[in-house]
Amino acid sequence: MTVLEVLKERGGISRAELAARTGQSDRAVRKEIEQLRMAGHIIGNRQDGSGYFLIGDDDKEALCAQYRQMRRRALNILKQTTPIRRKLKEIDKECEYGKF
Repeated sequence: MTVLEVLKERGGISRAELAARTGQSDRAVRKEIEQLRMAGHIIGNRQDGSGYFLIGDDDKEALCAQYRQMRRRALNILKQTTPIRRKLKEIDKECEYGKF
């Protein structure tokens, strides 16, 4: 079974259980979830451990909650680049993403 097939069959499933049900490694499951999301499947997950689930197109509350959660994570990751950017400015180096 694929991750998508398992999620369609049952929501609220942990990544470990997805790996067991699909016969994939944890890393492969994470990669497949990422690919599914990029392909337009709206896959939610909660930080409370309730697992992954498909979000319906008309479930505004779940869509908003997932959007806020993912946006917070992305902004937090971006904030973590600040010390690196400062250090690059100190040593006046260029990076593959441009001059700092």
